[in-house]
Amino acid sequence: MALTLCICARSATATAQSREQQDQVAREEFVQGREAFNRGQFEEAVGRFEHAYALSQRAQLLYNIGTSYDRLHRWQEAHDAFRRYLAGVPDALDRDEVVRRLALIDDEIERARQTQQNGGRPVIIVRAAPPRVIVRTEPPHPFRTVALGAGGLTLVGVAVTGTMALVSQAFYDGVVRDCQDTGMCATPAVLRDLDVRETFINGLIVATSIGAVITVVALVIDVATSRPAAASARASLAPRVFPWASTGTTPGAAHLGIAGSF
Repeated sequence: MALTLCICARSATATAQSREQQDQVAREEFVQGREAFNRGQFEEAVGRFEHAYALSQRAQLLYNIGTSYDRLHRWQEAHDAFRRYLAGVPDALDRDEVVRRLALIDDEIERARQTQQNGGRPVIIVRAAPPRVIVRTEPPHPFRTVALGAGGLTLVGVAVTGTMALVSQAFYDGVVRDCQDTGMCATPAVLRDLDVRETFINGLIVATSIGAVITVVALVIDVATSRPAAASARASLAPRVFPWASTGTTPGAAHLGIAGSF
């Protein structure tokens, strides 16, 4: 029994040491593969990455393998490596980017198939762009709100001032007629009433004038601040070009970049 335990322990230790050695070799292969990729030697790079993956079984290496095959325009191998990468790393941060690249690789595979069927004559495949949905959100306009509020109050003030002025004028005309017809001119109470009406009307005139000034100033500020926002919105709708979207025919053209660490 003791001999069996000893043999098992030695076997486990040897296995652990063997794994450490494999990881060390895989790490060295990855580093050399990355250097070869940066030099543009994609054949050597993919061989290094394949060896590192065979030793370590790290799914992240499949991304580097797929990218190397992509640069070599070996579309089917690139397609398979990227598919295995997505399956092995389902929560990859660059998943959407890889899926988009796979769609372009599928086009290349289909082009090669149709070219072969067409007797070697080149075939152009046009992929319809997905519908573009643009959602525009209107930025807040505090000065426009102030202008609308002040303008509304100004209009109300003008209406009230005009009404009060007409009523007061009619009252004053009545007092003048009574004075001419009967010789009984305005009493102190009537004069005070006229003074109150005049003061109220003057106050309304001042208030509406201030409201009109606030309205104009707020509108000017709103127009001045809205122009930069509109220009920024137009700029945000400009098309953008991403390097991974290239479908050039020269090995080494801009596709997915090598990334990651071991």
